[in-house]
Amino acid sequence: MFKALSKITIRGSKLIVLAWLLIVVLSFNSMQKLNSKLSYDWAKFMPTNLESNTASQLLAEKFGAHSGSDVVVLIIETSEVTSQKFLNFLIDLKSRIESSPNLPELEGVTTIYDVWIDANKTYWEIMGLQRRYIYEIMLDNVTTLYYALMALKNATMGATYLIYGVPKLYVYVWINTTATHPQYMFNVYESNNKSYDISRDIIINELSDEPEDVKNITLNWLYTFYLGWNESFPGKVILPTELLPENAFKRAQNVIDNRYSEHSAPYFINETFKDNETMRQFMIDVWISFNITNFDDDALLREFVVNKTVEYAPPEWKSLIREMAEDLYDLGENATQEDLERVAEYYTDKVMEAIIAMYPPPQTFPEGIPPDVYRMYVSSDNKTTLVVITLEDVSTNRVSPVINEINRIVEETILLHPEVYVTVSMTGSILFSKDVREQSREDIHRIDTITVIMVLGILLISFASVVAPIVPLIAVIMVIIVAQGVLYFLTTIGIEILYLVRILMTPVAMGAGVDYCILFISRFFEERRKGIPHIEAVRITTESAGKAVISSGLTASLGFAALIPSQLGVIRIVGIGEVIVLLLCILVAITFIPSMLAIAGDKIFWPRDISKEIGAPSHLTFRKCGFTAIKHKGKVIIIITVVLTALMLPFLTTKVSFDDIELMPDHLESKKAFNIMAETFGRQRIDKTYILIINNNTNMYDNLETIYLITANIEKIDGVSKVYSAVAPLGEVIDYENLTLADYIMIAPFISSDNTTTLIYVEMKFNPASNEAIATLDKIRGLIEDLKKVDPMLSKSQIYFGGTTQFIYELKQIMDRDFKIMALTVILGIMIVLSLHLKSLFTPPRLIFTILLSIFGTLGMITIIFYYLMGKPIYWLTPYVLFVVLMGLGMDYDIFLISRTKEEIDKGLSDEAAIIESVEMTGPIITTCGIILAFSFGSLMISPLLFIMEIGLAFLISILLDIFVIRLFLVPAIMATAKRWNWWPGKRGVSE
Repeated sequence: MFKALSKITIRGSKLIVLAWLLIVVLSFNSMQKLNSKLSYDWAKFMPTNLESNTASQLLAEKFGAHSGSDVVVLIIETSEVTSQKFLNFLIDLKSRIESSPNLPELEGVTTIYDVWIDANKTYWEIMGLQRRYIYEIMLDNVTTLYYALMALKNATMGATYLIYGVPKLYVYVWINTTATHPQYMFNVYESNNKSYDISRDIIINELSDEPEDVKNITLNWLYTFYLGWNESFPGKVILPTELLPENAFKRAQNVIDNRYSEHSAPYFINETFKDNETMRQFMIDVWISFNITNFDDDALLREFVVNKTVEYAPPEWKSLIREMAEDLYDLGENATQEDLERVAEYYTDKVMEAIIAMYPPPQTFPEGIPPDVYRMYVSSDNKTTLVVITLEDVSTNRVSPVINEINRIVEETILLHPEVYVTVSMTGSILFSKDVREQSREDIHRIDTITVIMVLGILLISFASVVAPIVPLIAVIMVIIVAQGVLYFLTTIGIEILYLVRILMTPVAMGAGVDYCILFISRFFEERRKGIPHIEAVRITTESAGKAVISSGLTASLGFAALIPSQLGVIRIVGIGEVIVLLLCILVAITFIPSMLAIAGDKIFWPRDISKEIGAPSHLTFRKCGFTAIKHKGKVIIIITVVLTALMLPFLTTKVSFDDIELMPDHLESKKAFNIMAETFGRQRIDKTYILIINNNTNMYDNLETIYLITANIEKIDGVSKVYSAVAPLGEVIDYENLTLADYIMIAPFISSDNTTTLIYVEMKFNPASNEAIATLDKIRGLIEDLKKVDPMLSKSQIYFGGTTQFIYELKQIMDRDFKIMALTVILGIMIVLSLHLKSLFTPPRLIFTILLSIFGTLGMITIIFYYLMGKPIYWLTPYVLFVVLMGLGMDYDIFLISRTKEEIDKGLSDEAAIIESVEMTGPIITTCGIILAFSFGSLMISPLLFIMEIGLAFLISILLDIFVIRLFLVPAIMATAKRWNWWPGKRGVSE
């Protein structure tokens, strides 16, 4: 394959160069457009199926929270947040933002005044629910009371007829009988008997349709009264005055009331109803409340019925029930359903008036806002407040216009309210995105410029030529242009490209690409220095260097390719982007560079005259290094292995940081504003973890005991500051078994309107992005899992965790899983490529071992520098990227050295001689390439973005370790110790 490649590049050299130039020209326009298409929002590269994302969507759906993906937070400082002047400013600001036609992405604006409005809204929503509930109960009670009243009225009428109606009938009959039969005036008993008989007949006739017991009681009372009437006359003669109705009724009343006679009403009632105490007492009450002359008085009847109804009512409700009973009584016996509903409405309103008087609505700002909620928006000194602006999917090209529009509105509103002093700063996700974009563009320009200058300088020194350094630079610049064209194409088919890909592009291309080009040019230089003819030297160079470049390039590509299977788009897109760069570097190195060598020949080293350097001495410094490594191979292996492994300890004892904001430069305006907000309000109070418990088959108001169980147990976890829930709406547990209306108002924000979901907020003692917060969340999740096993409602519920800590918790889990896959992928891939290239099963794992030592030492050193000396955290992504990328790029120089050693052995040298010769011959080129690669990545350190700075320093240290320690000493020492095993199970050229 490489022989064919050498023939193609030699014969078609001009066409190959023209083809590359044409590709560059075609890619140039796309390259210019790429920057406008880069994405600076890491959130867009995170998995969409995260539990925290689902929780955010459910929070918006169930509780009406804004779920916009982008946020702007205004931090407003004034003299007094609660003053009316400032509230006018705040209301006007919100109105202007919401009405702006230049903010189509706007989803919502939330101020502390909105929280107060929401508190009022919640109050009246609760009152509305309460009214509906009271009305339903009231209607049932009104209906029941109405029919009870009518029944009591009828019962009372029946009782008065019995006690007083029967005697009155008898008296009327007696007066009439006596008056129409004068002879009875002289015989009262005959008159009484005749009157009794007539009265009895009348009653029997009137009660003909009544039950027998009613007839019997009535007739018994008639007979009892008749006996008492007889007893009331001392003689037989009836005086004329006794026939007067008023006198007759007075006599009758005395008979009825005579407690000492067996023929009185009390005696009759007690005997007749002795087995029914309720009826006996009722009849006694009727006897006491009425008399023979007023028992048929409607007003008295109404009063008696109402009094009996109110008799057993609670004292506080007596007045209301009396009024209700009177109104219902007045409806009469033929009241309609509409009549009853009208009464129920009227008395529901009266009850609600009483409730509202007991629990009045919030009247003035900020009354009614729970203290903890208030402190989320207003500082403790009432001089600072937050305004949260939520936006939906602000595209990259819209970030600046959106921020500028908000700034314009803020400035305009300030000018319109000169009576109030305010200062406004801004932070939030799109502010961070804007600042990062601007910083990244500045970084890209500086990194590109510095990298090119450094590489050019190193090449000028290395080649002592003006032309030779220009050729690799031209090749790499072509790679960068074409790679950007490819990335732009990916954006046109909907693939988001993260700015980090572009930042890393130049160091990777300048490092790896220049290395591959130098390897070709240096080998050509070496062959020409031996006196090999020009074209033959190109052929040898292409065949020998081509193998090393492809092998090295593929292993480096495998390192980045191992990032592609990651579930995290951030990792995946970096892998895709840099694989494209590395494949183009390989392609340009094996086609463009040999073609240029074939065209230019020795002129590429101008003004250096290579013909005068044939047989020039080799580099003795590198030869001495190789000799020393072999002579003291045991000590070299032990010392380097122990030192680099020991350096890993600082990293192992330090926890990485997941806090993106902490790693941003302090000079950024968004970071400054965020720091003010975090210091004033407490980051852990602003950004709480929340738990959603959903069960569509239950009412959460019926499960307050379960919510208490969760709340109480979470509060016990070390690291938890406060828990807010339906049973602890203000952070303290309420008497949830005996809820008042005020309690219901406080609980409302924690239970969804359909009552199927409850919300629990957990405020931790730590920064939400800290490792301590993640550990605390893990304990909470474990607790919930345990409670699900013992609580029936929880076991059948869907439970979701949300918030920053949950997002980072999931991110950490994903990265832990991904790292295992990435590590396995890169190691297996490299093992396969190297085994095929080197035809050895021993050397590939040895290569991985030496690279791991380099990684160990690097992680330890960057931890010492950043964490212990600079007080900066190690970003979570740094060790992952370092491991995977160095596993690929770090193999380059080892492969160059081993390939040359195998070549020398195949020429007949012993293992030791071949190793020393390889170290000597590859020393200058590998050192040059290594320095170029190290400082290409080292240029990333000029970025103030801590993550970029960390990986820049990490690559610089690891590559310098590789070229000056691993490659010069450790690898020769191990190879000299292994000898034949270096090529096992393959064969070496000659025996030792």
